[in-house]
Amino acid sequence: MLLTKTRLTTWQDTHILFADPTTGFSSWDGTTFVTYPATFAATEIIGNAVITWTAGPIPNAAIVPGMSLKGTGIPAGTFVLSVVGAAITMSANAVAPGGAQTITVGTGAPTSARDIAVFEGRVWLVTGNRGITFSGPGSFTAFETVYAAGSTVLIDPSFPGAITRILSALELLWIFGPAAIDTLSNVQVSLGQTTFQIENLVSGIGTPWPSSVQPLFRTLVFDTPQGIYAVLGSTPQKLSDALDGLFPFVGVLGSDAFSAVFTLNGLIVYAVLVTLNGAHRLLLYSRPSWAVCEQGATLVTIATVIDAATGVSQAWGSDGTHLFRLFTGPIGTYGVSTKLFDFGAFTTRKTIKRVGIEAELTTSTGFGPDIHLQLDNEVDGGSVAVPLVGQFGLVTWINAVGDPVTWVNALSNPVTWSTVGRVLLKAEAQFSGNEVGVTLSGTSPSLILGAIALEVGSAGEWTFGDRG
Repeated sequence: MLLTKTRLTTWQDTHILFADPTTGFSSWDGTTFVTYPATFAATEIIGNAVITWTAGPIPNAAIVPGMSLKGTGIPAGTFVLSVVGAAITMSANAVAPGGAQTITVGTGAPTSARDIAVFEGRVWLVTGNRGITFSGPGSFTAFETVYAAGSTVLIDPSFPGAITRILSALELLWIFGPAAIDTLSNVQVSLGQTTFQIENLVSGIGTPWPSSVQPLFRTLVFDTPQGIYAVLGSTPQKLSDALDGLFPFVGVLGSDAFSAVFTLNGLIVYAVLVTLNGAHRLLLYSRPSWAVCEQGATLVTIATVIDAATGVSQAWGSDGTHLFRLFTGPIGTYGVSTKLFDFGAFTTRKTIKRVGIEAELTTSTGFGPDIHLQLDNEVDGGSVAVPLVGQFGLVTWINAVGDPVTWVNALSNPVTWSTVGRVLLKAEAQFSGNEVGVTLSGTSPSLILGAIALEVGSAGEWTFGDRG
């Protein structure tokens, strides 16, 4: 089980920034990992803005423009303008005493943090239960007030409990709690001090699971004990109504629910990792449909990864030891069930007379798609399998007089021709229930289900009976 509490974000596509309750605030540039405050040794020349790096712990290659600098002979509010090899150009000239000095980067950085976000060119860190510490503009290391950095404590009485998540999206800094959502905006600097506005957006709904929060188009999606919600504008909307019967059996792994937004079969989807009757499963949403997916019994975390070459978002996961991309393994079985429809009144007995299935074959399967049809009703065990017939994407060759042409291979065995495209299947049935539905299952990897049509007859009002 993954037990880390570390959270991370990116800074202008150059650094990964980390917040950790134990180690505090850190950065990684792909080569060097630095925890702030951090130091290095340099030689100063009085009246000169260039200092010369001489020794670590921070290597000179890890020092970048915008970093705050503090030390003897360094004027307050100084930051790095440029770095060329060991030569560091500062925003101010060094003053007495000059010579060899110890320089600190990131003075004032919190030594404990629970979450992190980059917003309005600053890094924002959750410190304490309701505290937020922020850097000065244009820097992820300038935490002193001389850089217009600072901190605040959330005092909103409509926001109960601790901050569980902060996230930059839709031109706002979103602040999530277990039962409320606030937003931070209008960040300005006046007379060297940073001001901003915090407003309560939603009361009564939030999330205790920070990793479940994801931006999806113009909304934010998140998991709660009551279901999965999205914030549309300033209005929370429940997305998982179709899963209400499932949610009593849904739990989380440990104390969080990891999630990702990625591209799957050409669709942008949201997925959250949960337990379903104890088994590790993904609840996957693509408006307006839901699916339950399995990506390994030992999967403990998932995340979004962007392919830099194509811009396509991918889902990656871990079992605590290995990293792997999701939805790339061997094709398994699928199962799709509709809800049980009462077609206007549960007091009326209905009979499914015919079923039509429309699907799309995306590659040639040789012998058609693997689709099995089952009709369901409200009775426990009240399901029957019904055979499907129709055009399975097979090609029949006809000669000039209209007779079928049989092809054979070198071994004199018949050759079956197939094509891709639309598949139309049907079934004759006489299946009854007061509430009826359909289940489709199979193992076809090249099939996209399009539509299900039912011809339903009614036995009249207030008619009941056993399964037919």
